[in-house]
Amino acid sequence: MIIDSPLIAAERAEELLNKEPKEAKSLLGDLGIGWLYDAIMLKLLIPGHREYQREKVADTSWKQAIIETILTSAYARIPQVHIRVIVDENGNMHFELVDGQQRCTAITDFITGEYPLGEIVLDGQDMTGKYFSELDKKYQIMIHGYRISCIWYEGLDNEDTADLFVNILNNTNNLNYQEKRNALRSFLISWIRDKARPVKGQKTDPLFERIIKNDKEILECFKLNLKGRMELDEWILECCFFLKNGVTKGLTQKKLTKWVIAQHKDEYASEARFAKDKKMFEKFFHHTYKCVQNTPKEYKNKLNGMTTQMFSLYAWELLEKYGKLDYAQYATAFFDTYTRWSVDKTLYLNETEADGTQMPPFYELFGGKNANAIKTIWKVLDMEQAKGLDFGVIELDPRVTFPKWMIEKKWAEQGFKDGYDGKELSEDNLAGDHDIPRSWGIAAEGVTEYDNLVVTSISHNAAKSNMSGDDYRALLVENKAA
Repeated sequence: MIIDSPLIAAERAEELLNKEPKEAKSLLGDLGIGWLYDAIMLKLLIPGHREYQREKVADTSWKQAIIETILTSAYARIPQVHIRVIVDENGNMHFELVDGQQRCTAITDFITGEYPLGEIVLDGQDMTGKYFSELDKKYQIMIHGYRISCIWYEGLDNEDTADLFVNILNNTNNLNYQEKRNALRSFLISWIRDKARPVKGQKTDPLFERIIKNDKEILECFKLNLKGRMELDEWILECCFFLKNGVTKGLTQKKLTKWVIAQHKDEYASEARFAKDKKMFEKFFHHTYKCVQNTPKEYKNKLNGMTTQMFSLYAWELLEKYGKLDYAQYATAFFDTYTRWSVDKTLYLNETEADGTQMPPFYELFGGKNANAIKTIWKVLDMEQAKGLDFGVIELDPRVTFPKWMIEKKWAEQGFKDGYDGKELSEDNLAGDHDIPRSWGIAAEGVTEYDNLVVTSISHNAAKSNMSGDDYRALLVENKAA
């Protein structure tokens, strides 16, 4: 039943707000800090870490000013907050803090002892540096009883909430492209948020680890200008876009936004549909970490956002094409090419970009993600590989396992004995193994062909790993002698 009261107090929220999905509407009200604190502690209210919330976190002095306003101001009030009411399929109600995250968490963080008061005098007493637990009871009660104006929203879905945050509450705050894209919530966007900005105590990929250096937060593995405007979210999203749509087609902000909107409503609207690509994305960022870790020390300073992206994406294409990559050799070849084509004028002045214009020094191609620049980067790398520069590629035989008939034929040829230790081998314990490991590549004759087949036991097949047959036989003899 729709209520007539013009003001909804948080303490009566469950009683007064609608329990069934209704048309979208908003109602004026307020909330007490005591209710806010309890709701967060009981996980009834989600205070933050949503995809659309801005990344930049308020510093301690800003938080202290909020507490000072509560304790000393006779007229100034904490600005209004906005809360979405959500009723789940079981009829249980919970709340989402759409706007006002930093205001509210500044207060609850003070109550939980995250920081002390700033310079402040209360009733003639200097209270500077005191924590909540050290305050007189009357000040604790004052904080718990403080009320903040609130607008309650009912019947909003995720798209309505995103529209409210971006186009209404923040339409004058100059949100950037990625902040707006993050409001288009999907399993992809949520996954990226957790990679780029994990909740406190949650681990992320080593590639995205942040450290503090000279009082500034930076990425440990590569350089990205972190201004607290979701720069890492955007970088990760760009990589996902390239993996799905191809690298050499290039990328613009509008193209990226259009793709996110489409996936938000389609492919990544459900966890099951996102699962396959999520597995690929996870594999790619593990691969990128290996690229970065194997970069020679003298080239580490080249690993900015654009260079790291192109460096790992070209390696990914080589990996997909050939099957295996020597990362140290690849990194050496990539940056050798980068350096020579940046300083040797006889190389780039005799070549054109993909669109036919004069090619600049190679490093200048890493200034943007337009199709022409990326195609030209690929052109140079392909040329160097064609001329014989070793990019660390190891071409693997696409045939991974030996067929059953081939294994049985070789088993009979071996006198029904194990090809490594010569012992009797039962039919239920057969494994077809590569004498020269497949991982060594086609050039090293690690092929899935009859002449390279050894029939052995399942346990020997696992223990041999990437050793050659001769080395494994020698190891068995050595172990037996010991």
